[in-house]
Amino acid sequence: MAFVCVCTVIVQISLEAMKSSVDEVALQGIEFWSTVCDEEVDLAIEAAEVHLRFHTLKSLVESCRDYFLNSNLVISLWQLLTECTDNTMISL
Repeated sequence: MAFVCVCTVIVQISLEAMKSSVDEVALQGIEFWSTVCDEEVDLAIEAAEVHLRFHTLKSLVESCRDYFLNSNLVISLWQLLTECTDNTMISL
């Protein structure tokens, strides 16, 4: 609740500043919101990049998983490991 109150105060103060007849004061209000917008754009870009990297990596992992599961690799490894005893070394 306190966050909402702070946000309301910030909006009111900055709106009053932007309406000021003193150019320097009006510019400060404009600069505040310009900075907020710049930061929001940067955060959105960063979030999109993280999302893209995650889904690219996820897709790669799923492709590898599907390839390995559909190949004879898993079956061959399973057979070799189940045939192996404690005293047997497998040389590849």
